[in-house]
Amino acid sequence: MELVRGLSITDYCDQHNLQLRERLQLMVDVCSAVHHAHQKGVIHRDIKPSNVMVTSHDGKPVAKVIDFGVAKAIGRKLTDRTVYTGFYSMIGTPLYMSPEQAEMSGLDVDTRSDIYSLGTLLYELLVGATPFDRRRMESATYDEMRRIILQEDPPKPSTRISTLASERVHSTDSAIRASTLRNDLDWIIMKSLEKDRTRRYESASALAADIQRFLQAEPISARPPSVAYLLSRFARRNRIAIGTAASISCALVLGLAMSLWQLTKTIEQKGEADRALREAVQAKAEAVEANQKMQRFAENLARSNVLVARGETHADNGRWQKAMSNYDEAVRIQPDYFLPYVQRAQLYTRLRLWDQAARDYQTALRMGASTTDPQWAGVHALFLYTKQSDAIQTLSRMSYEQLLTEDVGYRWLSLRGLLVADRQHPFVSVDDLTEMADQWLEERMEHERTPEWRPSRPRNAANLASAYTPGIADSPLSVAHYVTGLAHLRAGSPSAINLFQSASHDRRWPSKYLVWAPLAIAYHQSGFSEEATETLVLSDEAINLQIEEIAILQSDQSIPDSPWFDFLEALLINAEARNRIGGESGIHLERLRGIRDKSRRLIDSSH
Repeated sequence: MELVRGLSITDYCDQHNLQLRERLQLMVDVCSAVHHAHQKGVIHRDIKPSNVMVTSHDGKPVAKVIDFGVAKAIGRKLTDRTVYTGFYSMIGTPLYMSPEQAEMSGLDVDTRSDIYSLGTLLYELLVGATPFDRRRMESATYDEMRRIILQEDPPKPSTRISTLASERVHSTDSAIRASTLRNDLDWIIMKSLEKDRTRRYESASALAADIQRFLQAEPISARPPSVAYLLSRFARRNRIAIGTAASISCALVLGLAMSLWQLTKTIEQKGEADRALREAVQAKAEAVEANQKMQRFAENLARSNVLVARGETHADNGRWQKAMSNYDEAVRIQPDYFLPYVQRAQLYTRLRLWDQAARDYQTALRMGASTTDPQWAGVHALFLYTKQSDAIQTLSRMSYEQLLTEDVGYRWLSLRGLLVADRQHPFVSVDDLTEMADQWLEERMEHERTPEWRPSRPRNAANLASAYTPGIADSPLSVAHYVTGLAHLRAGSPSAINLFQSASHDRRWPSKYLVWAPLAIAYHQSGFSEEATETLVLSDEAINLQIEEIAILQSDQSIPDSPWFDFLEALLINAEARNRIGGESGIHLERLRGIRDKSRRLIDSSH
């Protein structure tokens, strides 16, 4: 076995003064390691700080779970010399032991026992003490320890850390306060420490996912999504829109206050009581009307934001009718607010109802919505597919100006949109775009060669699409090759062939089927007719597979791993390839029409 040199996770965090986010990220790695063991059919049964060692690799902490000495195989032997525990024996460390381990009732211990121990470890990592007092457990009898584990509920982390602070007992980190742990982290930890194992997280990966949601300011699954909770998370993700609305409301309040102050001064200065009274009555009526308008505006804005937040929750859980109903109501209440249109357009794209999505995006664009947000990924292709030429030119001009004047975090997406809609914006030079792509690709490859830089890796299938979606600030190398290949294709350069081939070598990119259609065009431009025809066939087959997957997932009201705009872009460039190389056009239209008809039926009851 590997020799692990390092410190226990608690000692490492304390000695290196790791902050809250760093401790939580380290805990995500530990959960992933335990989940890997569970997938291999192994339950650890003795997770505690001394069995989680942390070493430093290139200056970064790396957690390793060790000592599977009391581990249990699920349905099979660990080795040919498996040591079976005695009937009704209690194995593990009491401070970190789950109730079912301590119960000794013959109940089979499963992976959720490790979830309890992970919750205890996270508790100690953030609070600086275990859920049950260590001194009390050390002095307790065997039966008393079992009674504590089985019957007593530990205090919430925020309550425990407040008690430690008031008693001037050692705490994990002075930067971690009770207010930091209150609410979300309390919910996550206490869900892991449920006595009833059916109420814990179903897997270590689910616990890791909830910690990641907390770090990304997203709603966690460990508690019911109340309206106040959804609004707080929604406000953190939409600071710009909420800030704009708040500024408008403040301006209205200040304007009203100034008007009332001026009214008072006017009444004091006028000598004629009757005239002053008439003016006061009129001004009061106007002030009341203005105040009523302001209140209606603020109420409608708040109601609209609540509906949008609810719609997002319903859409994420496949409840299309309820989500659509929420978005429609938000648009009706506040028709001059762009956010409901953008969110409804996102739902339409999930359902492959592209005409409706294009209309909502056009409306939001006219209202002045910011197009640098990730919700606008793929809208160039959407406008091109629905033949909205004016909207394409407006969006492309904005994207090009942003690329020239700002440090855009989603620069690969903006460049990609301009290249897909190449013939719709004559004001953009394809040579400039190609030079820009080459420079960014060189920077991206230099990052790849730098030892200190490591690309983020998806930890499970659910995260695979987001990790390889080209909307992050530093896109995966395969996506960078693909976008640069598009630039060289539009410039007529044969280098496009090598770039597309490089992009197709990344098996982890769920949308690599995008490469076949532009690669077929590149072969055709270079005079390789046979290769162009064969590659176009690959593109057709890949699109057919995507359509089949969408149809299957649609029946389950699920969402494909591959982003919707990748599929739409593949359709557009496939049609372009058929137009250049030759062949029947619109071969996928009938199957797509069936998908869209079914999507309309899914939401018809809400319209």
